[in-house]
Amino acid sequence: MKTESIRLFLQTFTDQRVANLQAACEDGRVTYYHACRCLVGFAGGNTLVGYEELIANSRLARDAEAEFCALVEDEQFSSYANRHKRDAERRQNMLLLIAAEWKRRRGLVEPSESSALVLATL
Repeated sequence: MKTESIRLFLQTFTDQRVANLQAACEDGRVTYYHACRCLVGFAGGNTLVGYEELIANSRLARDAEAEFCALVEDEQFSSYANRHKRDAERRQNMLLLIAAEWKRRRGLVEPSESSALVLATL
């Protein structure tokens, strides 16, 4: 599963924004199906305008959003009824990426090891 763009995108977040995203994943607020509450939405300040600006102006944001969608397998076959289950899986995978980002920020894992660690767990 590809996560390099998400990992790089998380590196652009402030500590507070990473903490906010982590809390939102933990309490179930992060969802792919709502632009203001997806990965890029959180980076854009939870506003549709912020989301649209990032998507329009940042290739990294677009790539990270595509990987965020793909954090669950067979997303294209997901029915409306499966959205909550898919988002729960997506949030669990995001929490692994966030944990790797915290380790990287604390200097516990080298940046190149961080990707390998996360990819091995997904």
